Amino acid sequence: MGIKYLKVFGERNTGTNYLNQLLNQNLVDINILNIGSNQGIQEVANQYSSHLRELVKEFQIDLRRNQEFSYNYGWKHAVVDVERVKNVSIYEETIFICLIRNPYKFGRSLFKRPYQTLVRDWSSFSEFLRTPWVCNNRDNAGSAILQSPITLWNLKVKSYIEFAKTCKNLITIRYEDLVADPKKTLSSLNEFDVKNKGSFINIETSTKDESLKFDDYVSASKSFNPRDYYSQDDLSYMATILDHDICQYFAYDILQEDKSD
Repeated sequence: MGIKYLKVFGERNTGTNYLNQLLNQNLVDINILNIGSNQGIQEVANQYSSHLRELVKEFQIDLRRNQEFSYNYGWKHAVVDVERVKNVSIYEETIFICLIRNPYKFGRSLFKRPYQTLVRDWSSFSEFLRTPWVCNNRDNAGSAILQSPITLWNLKVKSYIEFAKTCKNLITIRYEDLVADPKKTLSSLNEFDVKNKGSFINIETSTKDESLKFDDYVSASKSFNPRDYYSQDDLSYMATILDHDICQYFAYDILQEDKSD
C-alpha cells in the first residue's frame, strides 16, 4: 500500500505552519492533512452572553476536531492518541512528522502567543511559567488543568516518542534542525519514496508576521539564549518541571541556576 497522506504533529508555536507550507510547496502526489474549517463557530458563540462566548467557541472547536479525526487525525497540537490514530482507515498510507522545539524557546513563544486556551491570567513571564494551564479537550492531555504551561511540552513530546516505537512511517524533527537546513530536512522523507516537485523552494515569508523573513527565524534560532529571558529562579523552576529524560533524548540541555554571582 503506497503513501498518499502526510500528517504533521507539533505543539503550538513550534513551526508547524511553516513545515506544512514547506511540504505543500515541494511535494507532489501526497495529501498534506490539516484541520477542517472553523466556519460558523464564532457566529454560534456570539449568540451567548459575553462571558460565555470564549467557552462556547472552544467547545465547538473541540467538537469539530473530534468529528474530523477519522480522516485527518484531528488537532495537530494534540497529545498523540496512538491507538486511535492507528484505527484511522488511512493509517498505513500516511507518513507522520512530529515536530518539536527547544522547551525554553517554546515557553517564551507560548507566553507571547498563548492561543487555544481559556485562561490568560498572568502579568509576567515568571508568573506565566507558574500558572496552571487550562487545557482544551482537543489537547488530549489527560487532565483539564496542568501544573505549568511547560507540562504541555513534556506530554506532547513524550507522546511522539511513544508513537515512534510502533509507527514505521514516522520521523521526528527538531525545529532548530528544520530552520538550519530545511532542504536536508525534507530529504529525510526520501525513504518513503515521496515525490518532489523539482528544485527545492523555501518559504521565505513568515506564516504569522509578514514583516519577518525566513532568515530572521534562522538568526533567532541560532542566537537564542534562555538566560536572556529566564531569571535564575525561573531556570531552577524549569529544571523541576521539564522531563529530564525527554530533554536528554533530543539533546536539549537542562539549564541550572548560575552559581557564579
